[in-house]
Amino acid sequence: MKGSAIYTDGAVTRNGAPNALAAWGIVHVLDGKEHFRSNGLVVTDPYHHDYVGAERHTNNTAEISAVYWAMRTAIALGVERAVIVSDSKHAVAMVKGEMSAHKNKALVRQARALYIENAQRFRFRWVKGHAGHRWNELADKLAGEALGRTS
Repeated sequence: MKGSAIYTDGAVTRNGAPNALAAWGIVHVLDGKEHFRSNGLVVTDPYHHDYVGAERHTNNTAEISAVYWAMRTAIALGVERAVIVSDSKHAVAMVKGEMSAHKNKALVRQARALYIENAQRFRFRWVKGHAGHRWNELADKLAGEALGRTS
């Protein structure tokens, strides 16, 4: 798909606190128009069907989960090639294997394995967060909505 980009973002209520919640949002943009969007909570229960290895609700698990779900959703929908646009250099470095995980190793392992299996499909690009970028702001809004925020 020419001109295909998936914008990702994460959000957290109380970073790392025992009662925190973390969430992710993604927006697939095809030739400048929204193609699909999705969001969800970061799942830390290993028995839940959407569990992909997160141990805690943190900003990092939210960002890595957003990248994971962007790839997984794109693959499921048959997207052949896409640029994944993230405002988290940390999440991208973890997924690409440029940094070693010290926490949430299972989440990073799952995301990295998905990327390695599909590396020909995906490239990554960084965009500054909260800088008024339309699609990044929408991904951020979707992550917030998954947390129950309305704005």
